[in-house]
Amino acid sequence: NIEIPTRLVLYKNNPRVDFSFWPINVLYEIIENRILPESYKNGYKVLLDKDKVTDNIMLPDYDGFIITQPTEDELLTTIHNFWFEACSVAKYLKRDRLWFAKILENGPIKGFMLQIILWNESSKSGWNNNKIHSQGKNLETQVDIDVKESFKKCFSKYDKSDTWDSLFGMIELFKRLAYELTMKMKVKYPNDSIFEIEKYIRQLYER
Repeated sequence: NIEIPTRLVLYKNNPRVDFSFWPINVLYEIIENRILPESYKNGYKVLLDKDKVTDNIMLPDYDGFIITQPTEDELLTTIHNFWFEACSVAKYLKRDRLWFAKILENGPIKGFMLQIILWNESSKSGWNNNKIHSQGKNLETQVDIDVKESFKKCFSKYDKSDTWDSLFGMIELFKRLAYELTMKMKVKYPNDSIFEIEKYIRQLYER
C-alpha cells in the first residue's frame, strides 16, 4: 500500500480531470505481474512514453469493478448492520433528533442497502457483472424496474414524518432483496432476530 499523490481539477467549461502521480516502479510491477489495477481494466490510453516501457503492459480486458459473491459471513454481517442502523434511525426520530437521524439515513444505512442491491444484481449474471459498477454509478440503468421504482420510497426531505416513510421504504426493499439473496446463496435468513427488530421499530413509530 503506497500513498498516491492525487489532484482533482475542474476546468472552466470542461469536465473534471483527475491527476494521480504513480512511482515508476509501480508500472514495472504491473508489467511483470501481468495484473492491471482495477481502474485500468476497463480501458486506458498511453499519451506519451519516450522509453517505450508501456509497450509491454497488458491490454485491458474490460472486467474491472466486478461485484464478486460475498461470503456467508459478509452477507449476514451486512444484513445485521443494516438493521442496527435502521433501529438507530428510528430511535433518533423518536427522540426528535432529526439532524442525526438524517445523517444515519443518508449515510451508513444507504451504504448497506446499496451493497445488497449490487450483490443481488450481480448474482443474476453469475457474479460476473461490472456494468452496474461497484459504487453503483450505473444503478438506474441496470436494476429491474420494480427495484428502481422502490428507490422513490427510500429518500426523504428534512421532515420527521417523511423520514419515517423513507425508513420503512428502505426496510421494505432491503428485506425483499436480502431474503432473495440468502435463498440464492443457500444461507439461513435470520428471520427471528429481524422480526424482533422490526417489531421494535414499529413500536417506536406508533408510540
